[in-house]
Amino acid sequence: MFSGRRNGTAGGPYTTITDNVTVTSYTDDSLTNGTTYYYVVSAINASGESANSNEASTTPQAPALGGRALLELTMTNGAVKEYDLSATDVNTFLNWYDARSNGTGLTYIALSKAYLNGPFVNRKEYVSFDKIFSFEIMEY
Repeated sequence: MFSGRRNGTAGGPYTTITDNVTVTSYTDDSLTNGTTYYYVVSAINASGESANSNEASTTPQAPALGGRALLELTMTNGAVKEYDLSATDVNTFLNWYDARSNGTGLTYIALSKAYLNGPFVNRKEYVSFDKIFSFEIMEY
């Protein structure tokens, strides 16, 4: 069995995240992308608990998107809007959405429309954060 601990600062003190478990792997899914976490583990048997292991660290990152993706927004009024975006534009949307969720940044985002009806060179739709109910990203 083992006990696992983590902290946001190298060297501890550590908070126990799992204790007396008999698994060979553990997924810590309560992390924030871009934040470094430090881990130690100890073994537990009938004689007691070992000292902590050497410290290991990781900094989770959001998965990188490949080429393009469809961003589908479901609005608070039930309307569904779809945008064909580059991976860069999708990441811009995700960063904006995360910032707004934390109360910072603009209250809206400008999303480019892939089709151009008329003599337009560029076409953007401005979407308000508080009008988005949910979204889905479909990479292709």
